[in-house]
Amino acid sequence: MASRITTPTLDNMNRADEDPLYGGGIWGVVDPVDYPTDMRLFSHRAKGRDLFSATDVFTSRWLPQTFSGDVQIWSIPYQPPIFYFGGGHSSLRLFQNAGLGTSTINGYIANFQYNGGVSSTCRLYRMDNSIATLLDTQSAGFLWGHENFLLLETLDDKVRTSWYDAASDTWSTLNEVTDNTHRDDLSLVLALIDGDDVPGEWQSLGGGEANTDFVPQIIRRWTVDH
Repeated sequence: MASRITTPTLDNMNRADEDPLYGGGIWGVVDPVDYPTDMRLFSHRAKGRDLFSATDVFTSRWLPQTFSGDVQIWSIPYQPPIFYFGGGHSSLRLFQNAGLGTSTINGYIANFQYNGGVSSTCRLYRMDNSIATLLDTQSAGFLWGHENFLLLETLDDKVRTSWYDAASDTWSTLNEVTDNTHRDDLSLVLALIDGDDVPGEWQSLGGGEANTDFVPQIIRRWTVDH
């Protein structure tokens, strides 16, 4: 199956545990006021820093570069966040103005909510001055797994989320809307929400400006590395 991913791995997270997720300076907080609590690295995966925390939103921003135009962020959704009332959210984000102060963030949020069993809800939001507007909601099956991929991208005049299911070797579109409001200086952000019982885990980060000439190496069914 041809990949929709046209950007390289930026961090494979294959290193010793870190608290917070740091990677020698390539990760940091999204914003000291709006999103002050970052993730940690444990067993080669980014996850919430502790259970039953007063803070239920954990976010970390990839620091070396921002991107413009057609931009992708992708990761392996290793484990969904779970709390005793129900499922939490694994979240991919493209944020403009991250780190510049309160109520300034623009961009897009893709929240993938685990509903229990094999049910998921996929919500796509646009952020304008840190206010979220829901653009689209779709239902899906169980999205998580150590060979699956979730992708958020700005593509031409659209914003799209996609899922690669390793078991069937297929890509599926989850959300797709026409919106080109935010396209410049986008930061890549991973997030986990409401994981009081099981904190949730991301394995690896990839992304950047889309490159149609990018060719992934073939490992297992396929992978995306450089």
